[in-house]
Amino acid sequence: MSNVVFSDYFNGVELTAAVNSAPNVPGVIAAQKQYEEKGVPTTRIAIEEKRGSLSVIQSTPRGSSGETLKPGTRRIVELSTVCLSVRAAVTAAQVQDQRAFGGIDAETAERVQKETGELIRSNLELTLEYQRAGAPKGLVKDADGSTLLDVYAEFAMTQQTVPFNTVTASTAIRVLDKITAAERKSIDALTGANATGFLAYCSRSFIDNLRNHDSYQKLLETLRMEQARTGAMFRIGRTDFLEVPNAGNIEFIPDGEAFLVPQGIPGLCISRFAPADRLSEANQTGNPFSIKVEPMPFDRGVAIE
Repeated sequence: MSNVVFSDYFNGVELTAAVNSAPNVPGVIAAQKQYEEKGVPTTRIAIEEKRGSLSVIQSTPRGSSGETLKPGTRRIVELSTVCLSVRAAVTAAQVQDQRAFGGIDAETAERVQKETGELIRSNLELTLEYQRAGAPKGLVKDADGSTLLDVYAEFAMTQQTVPFNTVTASTAIRVLDKITAAERKSIDALTGANATGFLAYCSRSFIDNLRNHDSYQKLLETLRMEQARTGAMFRIGRTDFLEVPNAGNIEFIPDGEAFLVPQGIPGLCISRFAPADRLSEANQTGNPFSIKVEPMPFDRGVAIE
């Protein structure tokens, strides 16, 4: 049996580099790559909002003064990042006399530490996915249900809604009309920005009700969109409908609802990673994940954050 030596544990810089370069297993929302992600050196970020209006220009006689352009309004919205911190420990007792999972070799401190780091990362990825799901809904929530960010309050917007009424398959509606109405409300709210399309984050019940509605079935027959009958995502008009499943008891999209987000608009959805809450990383560009390892007294193990 090989000896277990804790003095060989990886340092925090190596672990941070390893965990950030490891292959990501994205959630359904992360896989759409809708969010522009990058690190920043501060814990607060400023978003400059500029709103202009388009108008038809009145003709004037040649040689006379033209119409005066009305400048758009500008304002700064300041937001604070939040600290997502997890602590764990790898002790000698977890390693001593233990067999490595799925093998016959003796367990090692490095292997247990690596697995612990991967588990922490998975929990953080789930948390980021939960926050990504919250932004289109207008409320980014914390684990205890409290609100971290009220998008509509911060940006002085009002959420627009379109009732689909597809719970009963035979209700007298046309699904395409409802989708068009939602797209048009989004276009009107963009005030000049051109969307390349739309993405609807949907609960499973919304997807099921939509697919089972008589109007949708007739639409399929008319457009011969047989490929839209199955799969996690399908398109109607300019909108892709994406089913976002819950993670256990964690609800990403409320039952029976869907949230429409315009696509192809730079800077509409952003994620920013601030520096970790450590002196060595203060005012440095933040990473999505950062790990610090410290030895316990008397070489009993290592603490991981």
